[in-house]
Amino acid sequence: MLILDSGDKKMIPLFLISIIVSLLALKKETILNNIQSPFVWLISALCIYTAFSYYYHGSSSRELRTLIGVTLFLIAFPYQMLTQKVIQWVVLIGSLAICANSVYFNFYIGTGRYAGYINPIPYSTACALISIIAFSLLLDNSPLKEKALPLTAFSLSLPPIILSETRGIWLAFTLSIFFIIITKCIKNPPSRKYILFSFLFTAILTSTGAFLFKDKINARYNQTIYEVKKIQSGNYSTSVGIRLQLWQVAPELIKQKPLLGHGDKQVKVLKEKLEDGEISGVIFKFASRHYHNQFLDKMVKSGVIGLILIISILLYPLMIFKHLPQLDRYITIGLVCLFFIAGLTDVPFNHPQPLMLYLLFLVPICSRCKRDTND
Repeated sequence: MLILDSGDKKMIPLFLISIIVSLLALKKETILNNIQSPFVWLISALCIYTAFSYYYHGSSSRELRTLIGVTLFLIAFPYQMLTQKVIQWVVLIGSLAICANSVYFNFYIGTGRYAGYINPIPYSTACALISIIAFSLLLDNSPLKEKALPLTAFSLSLPPIILSETRGIWLAFTLSIFFIIITKCIKNPPSRKYILFSFLFTAILTSTGAFLFKDKINARYNQTIYEVKKIQSGNYSTSVGIRLQLWQVAPELIKQKPLLGHGDKQVKVLKEKLEDGEISGVIFKFASRHYHNQFLDKMVKSGVIGLILIISILLYPLMIFKHLPQLDRYITIGLVCLFFIAGLTDVPFNHPQPLMLYLLFLVPICSRCKRDTND
């Protein structure tokens, strides 16, 4: 999905094959069990509302296709199959694929920050998701010999994130790792030996990464300083400046249709603003796609209902957080933080690849936990 052209479309027939096999092998018991999961209810509600929006005032067909495919797959998928060993191998294979893909495009082909057919921001978001799961596996209380696979996966998943030169994901990824570490330290305070080992490992990994990719990192750092100075001087034509302008445009459109949003008809409203000179051509071009903020974008296009559903799939994993096993807690807090922080400067749930991966990992993890019947 991450390395092929229209890979998200190619996942749909694979989903259908998996659903048929599951129904033939496991009968209806799996479906009856899965449809009792509140998380499945949530994504089903999001799927239904997205379909309604698509026919009512227009919405992304790719997002709708992804939600329908993932929802049907997760209804038929036996969650107990997603064991720790399976996750280790899935993440390792994913890391090998994205590392080879990024190195090939960035160095051999020379495409800069582009690594194939996907925009760098959703691509780096998906890569960060894989990396966070690998890091979570590293922190689990498993024997040292079992950490070889997640260590390899984590090491291989870092270059694609750096090569994407996506500052928002760099920040979201770093903070997500920090919150995972805090979660572990609260539950199991580390020993001095563990702290020393972690410090040395982090120092070596950081130094190696900084040395190998110093040109990429320095370029983005200097670009950020340049953009901040431009904004301070009143020039908003930079990447950061354009985002600030997009965030200023969104509230006015939200006030016009707060409940259901504008859908694709927002382009007509933006065109009127362009003709009246209220926004520039650049802002019209970017806003017609999205507003570089998941929550503002969802409010503009899908209204309060759409926003509540998106926030729900971020909040629900945190609501059952205390019922999850240790490893699942690390994965959950890491992925929720990643998508929330990334959503402040981009729209990760609008893109099929990160949306699909988020749901494929978290729905089984959060749906198989044992909860107190009185909770």
